[in-house]
Amino acid sequence: MQVFKVYFQILRRHIGQIILYVGIFAAIVFGFILPNVDTNPAESFTAEKCLFAVFDSDESEASRALIGWLSEKHEPTEIADDRETTVQDALYNRNVYGVLRISEGYEAALAAGASAEELAELVELLTIPGTLTGELFATDVNRYLTFAALSCRSGASVTEAAEGAERALQASLTTELSKENAGSTRSKIYYFFSYLSYVFVVMSVISIAPVLSVFRKPEVQTRISCSSYPFHRMNRELLLGVFLTGLLFLVFFGGWAGIVFGGELFCARGALYLLNLLLYLAVGLALAYLVSQLVTTQDAISMVANTISLGMSFLCGVFVPMEYLGDAVLAIAHFLPAYWYQKTLMLLQEDYSGELGTICGNFAMLALFVVALVAVGLVAARQKSRRQLA
Repeated sequence: MQVFKVYFQILRRHIGQIILYVGIFAAIVFGFILPNVDTNPAESFTAEKCLFAVFDSDESEASRALIGWLSEKHEPTEIADDRETTVQDALYNRNVYGVLRISEGYEAALAAGASAEELAELVELLTIPGTLTGELFATDVNRYLTFAALSCRSGASVTEAAEGAERALQASLTTELSKENAGSTRSKIYYFFSYLSYVFVVMSVISIAPVLSVFRKPEVQTRISCSSYPFHRMNRELLLGVFLTGLLFLVFFGGWAGIVFGGELFCARGALYLLNLLLYLAVGLALAYLVSQLVTTQDAISMVANTISLGMSFLCGVFVPMEYLGDAVLAIAHFLPAYWYQKTLMLLQEDYSGELGTICGNFAMLALFVVALVAVGLVAARQKSRRQLA
């Protein structure tokens, strides 16, 4: 097992680069992506409530109706008094976002048919400037005064005006948020596995290709061929080393996902996530084998690895969601393995029971990419061997 041991001795030299890309993945996913993922934006919306204080000098049925309606929409509280300094301190310290002063004569003016502008002079409102909460509170007060004034001027009593204003302001429309092109509704586990497609390719190529390229050097192959070490044994041990390297990657990131997502991964859907990742890992290993046949220097291998991984990530919906990509870009993406990996991840976000045929087709496409990359690598290796013999 000498070749097997030498394989891992050379691989250890690249452990720093592997750790670097693991750190990049962790920083992107756990530092920026997952903390900002809203997994249920439709249910997460709630109207903003304003913390407000009120001083009622009118103490009438109309003023109590106004205060009661505002208390249903917002959160009433108390401050010591309505002196200017007290109010300003409360607003400055965010103890309240709005203060309402209802002057004496409010109900009388309402019953006399005063306009909304005239009522606003009797209902003094102070809010924190430039805050959405304060603006919302002021809007609600003005809307109530407008409806109440219109009702009274139409002949309604003060009681009827208050009830009419409440009914009018409680009216709402049924709305439905479309999920079409709603990339933000995707789960956190989607983003975890999505960004792994970038990391797996670059890690596979920069760690495995340099090791294989060492054994492809003419002087190394000549020495091995002159020894008692059979050629097929060398390839078998190299293949075993590549397989174990890929298995370590899969166990590490699969275990990481299991720790982070727990039961979400230990189910049928989670098994499909892992199978999709396994096939894409095979693509990365096959790509590493191909690159090792075409490129020899470490700098060139790193350049090729980053170019391929970044290119597929931008073209296939990793960094930019597919719904924002043009038709021409998506047409090109069909010829890249990351596209089929991403399509499976997208299908797993919804009820995938009716899409199992499509998912299996995507798996088959990844398997075909593996076969194609290995076949091209074998052809390149044979051509290289013939040139060396010539």
